[in-house]
Amino acid sequence: MRTLILRDVRDTVARAMNSCKDKQRVVDIVNQSQERLLNRPDKPVGSVVLFRICLGDSNCFTWPRPVRTIEAFAVCNTPGRIVDNLFEFIGYPNGSGLLDGSSLFSGSLLADRGTACAFDDVSASSTSPRKIALIAGNLADVGKTVTLRYIDSNGQKKYSSIDGVVQEGERLTLPAPPAYVYTSSNVATNGLYHLVKDVTEYPVLMYEVDSATLIQTKQLSAYEPSETVPIYRRSFIPGLENVNSCRGVSEDCSTNKIVTVLVKLQHVPVVVDNDPLVIGNLAAFKLMAMAIMREDANRFDEAMVLEKKARAELDGELSSYLGDGAETKLKVQSRELFGCGHSSFETAGYW
Repeated sequence: MRTLILRDVRDTVARAMNSCKDKQRVVDIVNQSQERLLNRPDKPVGSVVLFRICLGDSNCFTWPRPVRTIEAFAVCNTPGRIVDNLFEFIGYPNGSGLLDGSSLFSGSLLADRGTACAFDDVSASSTSPRKIALIAGNLADVGKTVTLRYIDSNGQKKYSSIDGVVQEGERLTLPAPPAYVYTSSNVATNGLYHLVKDVTEYPVLMYEVDSATLIQTKQLSAYEPSETVPIYRRSFIPGLENVNSCRGVSEDCSTNKIVTVLVKLQHVPVVVDNDPLVIGNLAAFKLMAMAIMREDANRFDEAMVLEKKARAELDGELSSYLGDGAETKLKVQSRELFGCGHSSFETAGYW
């Protein structure tokens, strides 16, 4: 087991490609290799991490860019159940119906809320109209553009001329900081639904602002330089406001709730030599790069063999990492929770 950065794999992948290590094609193949190796039902070593966050009473929240999915969670010290976005539509008597803040689950359930292109949503009204503002993190990004697709305060999709063609969205050009650039129209509540950003040298910050005063009312997001089409997972914990704060558990969360999560990471493209990779198996990168090269040459039989060998490397590493000493635990849920009238159990996959 090891931690790799882009610089660590350049030589090996370049040799497998019969290419110079400083070619952009090498970086492209490294990114393709990791993305494909992570898009598997299993969990390679390094792809599952444990971390915790401090939350107040907000039931719905957005996960950071590297998070692919939530595998397990607990509020304070109490583990809860994870359900998909169809759970709320099962219907009575077998389901709970649509979840809201007054739910009786009180922090014991985590429901999927799809994806979003920002950390927070615009909150507007007829008496408090809002616009979206962007600010560059550095002078190096002056002139870079961000295209926002949103619903305006009249409930209509925003259209404008972009590159001489009328199309969906509005393109904003970043001025020299500390100046901001604003949307020309007011934005409806939850109105931002898509965003396309140029690659930048520094982060780009996005805010909701009062349309009359242009004063910031809250921050909506902070986009990393390599993000071009941001998308984040969202989750909902019904009844979180009914959970007592985790006093005594941790000083840094003394007035809030601690949410501890076990997550599987997704591929985040690497750009510069110090960018970290999720997968730390150099042999798997080499074999997967060779597979992609054969695939691009329409030598599919050879590509399949090489990809299988790359996956075998990851499987062997995972088996060695887990070992035989740890006890295997199964997550279970009672069928009584779904009103089936008996207390048999069914297992849910774990690892």
